[in-house]
Amino acid sequence: MIKKEKKSKETVQVSNTDELVRVKAQMLRALADYDNLQKRVEKDRSRIEQMALVRVVEKLIPAVDMFLKANEHVKDDGLSLAVNSLLNVLKNEGIVMIQPKEGDGFDENQHEAVEAILDDEKDGLIKEMTMSGWKLNDDYIIRPAKVRVYRKEN
Repeated sequence: MIKKEKKSKETVQVSNTDELVRVKAQMLRALADYDNLQKRVEKDRSRIEQMALVRVVEKLIPAVDMFLKANEHVKDDGLSLAVNSLLNVLKNEGIVMIQPKEGDGFDENQHEAVEAILDDEKDGLIKEMTMSGWKLNDDYIIRPAKVRVYRKEN
């Protein structure tokens, strides 16, 4: 009888240990799931904030373009200060201009060809920018830069 009772206690201890291991594993999985959920929620929140910023900037870009054009043609310290201030605000939010130069390679992800000029030697190079583009944090193009690009004759 004592042997049977001893075996029974050992069996209970083993089953309790197994149960403890199982519950601990479940708890660790639940904690990992919760951690993953927190990361996903933060990532989604950040993406939503960026898209809200992009929507506002898309509406502001035409006005910014007008200020930039005015600043090119009218030399006024107050206007220059306002334009630079506006560009700094955009830059601090991760919004920067795309301004390709003549001779830069055409990048279909950042540039939109508005005209093709035939030139076999300069194929794929930019002739000139007609309108600057805008991007957010180097990974989201708000508006591609509009360019004239060289291409070879077919």
